[in-house]
Amino acid sequence: MSKKYKIILILNGILLTLSLFVGASYLYYLHNYGNDTSIVEVVDGLSINYLTNKDINYALKEDTYSFSVTNNSVNSLNYYIYLDNLVYKEENNYTFALTEVNNKKKEIIDLIPKESSYIASNIEINPKETHTYNLKITGGKFDDLKAQIKIGIEDNKDEIFASTIINHSKINNEPLTRVYESIATLDEGLIPSLDKDGTSYYFRGNVQNNYVEFAGFKWRIVKINGDNSIKLVLDDYINDTANFYQTTSSASLQDKINYNNSGVKTTLNNWYSTYLKEYESNIVASKYCVDDSISGVDGNKIYYLAYARINTDYNETYECLGTTYTSKIGLLSADEVAYAGASKNADNIAYYLYNSGKDQSFWTLTPGFSETDNITYYEVTNTGRLATATIGSYYRGIKPVINLIKSTYVSGSGTSSDPYVIKE
Repeated sequence: MSKKYKIILILNGILLTLSLFVGASYLYYLHNYGNDTSIVEVVDGLSINYLTNKDINYALKEDTYSFSVTNNSVNSLNYYIYLDNLVYKEENNYTFALTEVNNKKKEIIDLIPKESSYIASNIEINPKETHTYNLKITGGKFDDLKAQIKIGIEDNKDEIFASTIINHSKINNEPLTRVYESIATLDEGLIPSLDKDGTSYYFRGNVQNNYVEFAGFKWRIVKINGDNSIKLVLDDYINDTANFYQTTSSASLQDKINYNNSGVKTTLNNWYSTYLKEYESNIVASKYCVDDSISGVDGNKIYYLAYARINTDYNETYECLGTTYTSKIGLLSADEVAYAGASKNADNIAYYLYNSGKDQSFWTLTPGFSETDNITYYEVTNTGRLATATIGSYYRGIKPVINLIKSTYVSGSGTSSDPYVIKE
C-alpha cells in the first residue's frame, strides 16, 4: 500500500469521525434545545431564561429542562413556577424533581392531575439575584405528557397556609410524651420532624387551633408536609360500615392487601366524587403509605413492619417502608395516629382525633399481621386507643384524609369558633 493511499485513508477516517461527532451533537442539540434555544422573557422585573425549552414534550423515560430567573428590579420580588396547559394520563406515575442549582433541592412528587399546576410558589428573590433550576421528569410512558413552563410574579401578598399555621401555633422542638409508647392528653403544640420532602410539622395532643372549614366540612390539620402542602383529616366519619375486603372473598393475601382492590378505596373515591370534586384545584395528589413490607414469619402468622415499630420498639418514623399509592384522598397511617397522640397502651379521649359519641372504631391504612386467609389492620377504637388484630373484613368507620396545595391562603385563627377558611 502506497504512502499516499494510507494518508487518504487516514484523512477519510478523520472526516468520518468528525461527521459522526457533528451529527450526534446536532441530535443532542435538537433534543435539548430544539428550535427554541435560550428563550429570554421579561415579566414585571424578572428576566427568565429558558436554557433548553419552555415547551415540555416528554417522550423519554427521563428528561431535564433548565431555566433561570433573574430579578432586574430594585426590590425583592416573589414569583411562582407553573406548568401551563398540562396534559397527561392520570394513571401514569411521574416524578417531577425541581432542583435549584446552588444545592437547594426542592422536589415535587406526583404532580396535581389537572390541566395546570403550580410546581413552586412564593419564592423570594432579591434584587440582581439569579436562581437557576433543573426540572427533571422521570417515569410515565412515551408521548403522553405535554406542558409549558411559566414563571410570573405573585400577586397575592398573603402568607401561604403553612406560614400562617406556624405563626399561629406554639412550636415545641420535642414532644412532651414519647410517640407510640405514651398517649398525649395535653396540647403539645406543633412539633418539627422530617419527611421525604424536608422539614415538616405535626400537631400532637389536645390541640385547639387546627380546625379548617373546607368544602362545607370541618377538618383538623394533621401536619404541614415537608413541601408545605397541608394534610387534613375529616373531623367526623363518612361511613361506619366499611371494610377492606369482603368476608366471602377467596382472593389471596397478596390481592387482599393490595389497596387498589379494597372496598375502602371505592368508598373514599365515591365520597370524593360526590363532595370534593368541584374543589379539587385546592387538593394535591399525594402519596399514601400501605406499610406492607414483611418483618417476620411465625408459623402461619406474617408480621408487617409496623407491628414491631408501634407495639414494642417505639421507633418514630414518617418514612414509608412499604408500598405507596398516589391519590387525592386516603386514610391516616397508624404512625400518623400515634404522632397525633394515640397509643396501643391506653385509651385517649383528650387528643384531637377522638370523636365523642361514636360507637364505632375507624380504620387506618396500616396492616399489622396476617394469618391464614385474614389480614389485620390498625384501627382507632371508640375510646381513642390504637389497636390491631382487627380483621379487614370487619366493618369500621372511615375518616378521609386530603392534602391542600402549598399555595393555599386562609383567613381565621384555626379555633373551633373561628376555623381557617380557604380564600378563593
